[in-house]
Amino acid sequence: MPVEILQPNRTAEPIRKPIRPTALTVAVATLAAVSSLAAAGCSSLWPGGSEKTNEDGSLAELLTVPKPPKLIRDAAVPYGLQPMVAQGVAAANGLVGTGGAPDPSPFRDQLIEDMKRENVENPNRFLESDTTALVRVRTIVPPGARRGDPLDLLVVATPESRATDLHGGWVMNTRLRQQQVIRNAIRQSDVKAVGIGPILTKATHSPRHNESLKLEGIVLSGGRVQVDRPLGLLLRPKYKHVKISDGLASAINRRFFFFDGTSRRGIATAKEDDFIELQTHPRYEGNEHRMLEVIRAVSGRPESASSQARLAELAERLADPATAADAALQLEAIGENAIPTLVAGLETDNRELRFYAAESLAYLDRQEAITPLVEAARETPAFRHSALAALQ
Repeated sequence: MPVEILQPNRTAEPIRKPIRPTALTVAVATLAAVSSLAAAGCSSLWPGGSEKTNEDGSLAELLTVPKPPKLIRDAAVPYGLQPMVAQGVAAANGLVGTGGAPDPSPFRDQLIEDMKRENVENPNRFLESDTTALVRVRTIVPPGARRGDPLDLLVVATPESRATDLHGGWVMNTRLRQQQVIRNAIRQSDVKAVGIGPILTKATHSPRHNESLKLEGIVLSGGRVQVDRPLGLLLRPKYKHVKISDGLASAINRRFFFFDGTSRRGIATAKEDDFIELQTHPRYEGNEHRMLEVIRAVSGRPESASSQARLAELAERLADPATAADAALQLEAIGENAIPTLVAGLETDNRELRFYAAESLAYLDRQEAITPLVEAARETPAFRHSALAALQ
């Protein structure tokens, strides 16, 4: 608005002089306008009001919670089940004149650098001895591994090592990483495992006479995991929401939990709106793949997880060879309430159906599974590995 300014000692008409608005006055005016609109009951400055904005805008989409899935596998896929290969180089010492000076190679350079970090005096001279050989060491860090878990090491003497026999050798301390050779240079990750121990060559326990078996061996439980490998579930984009992630984690923890000595703990933690981290349940150690399959068969709607209608439906599917395997997984995911249905499934004369029911009962810690699993391991080679794992 123009401001009237009166000149001093004059009675003439006031002079109307406009004042140019500053940035501050514009901001204050805008704030006042917004406040007045809010006081009048209007919550949006856009045409059509706030209702249309909430219905059509991205904010409403973000706030909308997807409908929970019938089963967790409808909404999530497993994460972390791929094996991790860690490898490195080491010096095998204690050989009886069967070692040799290794030829120049990137692996020799890597070993010398490792030995310098270990404060080994004159590493080149050490490698020249016929009681020492350069070896490649390899291990597999399994899914769900935790720091400190033992690992078997595979030891191989490469042609560059000039070794003739690794019998009686001792792998000195080595660090194992994920490695890749790019343009004649070794690219590697952080340390995934460490290893040390005596070598048991394949020639020692093989009936075949093969010189190459003298250059390969294992170190039983000689490795130790240095990093945790957590398992998890990745939610599909359709179900990416913090409430869905938290709800599925709660459903998993109602079924899978353990006691750490002081309290009851669930195995699932919702880390992100699309990721649930999982710990390996003690009953599934060594068989994490099955644990993930059972978890994905947990109902995403806990109120109907153990309903009689669902149990009756799964009992019918358990009697059908085409659907028995999946039905057993879903019954195992239900837990204690499904035990009578699985025990009834042992009464069939079909070996396959009886095996599926017994396998699920074993992971529910029921002794009714022992006899049919022993029979499956003895009589059906296709079921032998799974039956022994379940008995374990």
